[in-house]
Amino acid sequence: LRPGGLLMVAVPDLVALAELLLSPPPRFDAAQRWQIQRMMFGGQTNLFDFHHSGFDEMTLSTLLAQHGFCGVQREEDFGLFDDASIGTYSGKGISLNFAASKCAEAGDVGVV
Repeated sequence: LRPGGLLMVAVPDLVALAELLLSPPPRFDAAQRWQIQRMMFGGQTNLFDFHHSGFDEMTLSTLLAQHGFCGVQREEDFGLFDDASIGTYSGKGISLNFAASKCAEAGDVGVV
């Protein structure tokens, strides 16, 4: 990505999904709990449908800043697609969405 280029990333919100999964029974039945776990770890319907890492807001924003991105900020909705980045489950947002720009210089990093 060129300096000043915009990165938009959406990943499962591990904290939100963990809160849903850890809700005391009987809030969710076994099938619903399995669905939440599939959102966390990927649907696992093929070799590429796996999530190998989980992120929370602090971890993802810090990693982006450490790897040369500036103006790192959480977004509710990118306004581009009707996809999982705007998804909810039981009324709770399940996506961690960030926008960041590639820094012009290596020392010019930061989280907003």
